[in-house]
Formats: sequence, C-alpha cells, structure tokens
Amino acid sequence: MRRFLPGLVVLTLAAVYGWQVMDIAILPADAREAMSARTLPLVLTAAMTVIGVLLLVTAHAQATASSPVRRGDGRKAVGLLGVCALSATLLDPLGVPVTTALTLAAGMWLLGERRILPLLAIPAFVSVVLVVLLLLLAIDLPAGSLWSKHV
Repeated sequence: MRRFLPGLVVLTLAAVYGWQVMDIAILPADAREAMSARTLPLVLTAAMTVIGVLLLVTAHAQATASSPVRRGDGRKAVGLLGVCALSATLLDPLGVPVTTALTLAAGMWLLGERRILPLLAIPAFVSVVLVVLLLLLAIDLPAGSLWSKHV
C-alpha cells in the first residue's frame, strides 16, 4: 500500500485543485476566448492527474515485480527544504538573481554535484537569463536591500 501513496496524494491534490479552479470567475468578454483565467490552472490539473496516474501505474508494476522496497535518504529532502527556507529568507536582502544562483548552487551540491564548473556556471547562466528576461519583459523585481542601500 505504501507504494501507491505518492500517486494517491498527487491525484487527491489534482482533484482538490481542479475543484478550486472551477471557482475562478470568467469575465463575460472572455467567455468565448480560447484562453481565459482558467486555462493554465486546468492544464496544471490535467498534468497533475497524468502524473498521479503514472505514479500509480509504476507503483503497480513495481508491486507485481516484487522488488524490495528501497527507502530513500530523508537527509536530502530535509536539506532541500532548508535550502528553500534559506532562499525565502535571503530573497529580500540579496534580491532575485543572486538568491536564484545561490539556491541552484546549494541544491545542486545537496543532490551530489561536486564539480566546480557546473556548480558555478549553471547558476550564473540561469541568473543572467533571468535578468535579461526581466529586462526584456520590463518586470521590476527588487534587486535586494543589500545592493540598493545608499550610504
């Protein structure tokens, strides 16, 4: 039964989320449009449903293969939760681009990446792409209080 739990949880979340999506109001002007305020949430609901069904199917296949259950290491999950909490804490003082780079580097380190080039290059590349995208789309995100203080 334990093997089926992730699939059941994802399907339950998809059902609750899909139920909540139906409460999103659609303006009369948007009623005949192909895209509305419900479009992306409905796509996410469908994706979650597909993922939940795939998890159940693979769990069933593993159960019939009678392979031994391998327990995961909870330290990685707790470490990634800590990285997320630290990322949320550092967002205000460091800003989005720097926090994104640090979060990616810390996550990669926790997941086992030890080569220095990918640990530095991938977060830097993602942050540069993020900054360029923000500039092109004219989205103003705070740079961080540490960088914007005038002495």
